[in-house]
Amino acid sequence: MLELSEKMCIRPEEFFSFAEILEESRYYEKKAAYLYYQYGRDEKYVSYLETHLEKKSETYVALIEYYKEHNNFDRARWVAEQGLGKCKDDLTDIFIYLLTDAQKNTDEGRYKKFYSSAKRRRSVDLTRISQGLSSLRE
Repeated sequence: MLELSEKMCIRPEEFFSFAEILEESRYYEKKAAYLYYQYGRDEKYVSYLETHLEKKSETYVALIEYYKEHNNFDRARWVAEQGLGKCKDDLTDIFIYLLTDAQKNTDEGRYKKFYSSAKRRRSVDLTRISQGLSSLRE
């Protein structure tokens, strides 16, 4: 039913109306947030992500990516650092962002701190981190 309803929408206003219905249902808030983002209502998307920053790294990573795309690197860094403290999920992508950011800003102290922290955590894939960092060097 959800897919059929979405296919019936053609204009952005229709997608916004559909997103409002999804948002009100509370069950499809994530889908509504993504529709808002697709059709230019970023503030609704960001609001959804910020209110759902809990234990899943997926939400932190989505918000970090949003801020990176909009050149708000300070906010992306803040979200990533919040994720380290609150997230109980896989932290690999969060560490990749923080290490990459420290490397780009030539902040050796922050880089060493984050890399050392990543090595101590169970929920981190160091192989993926190495691959993510080596792609920067190429």
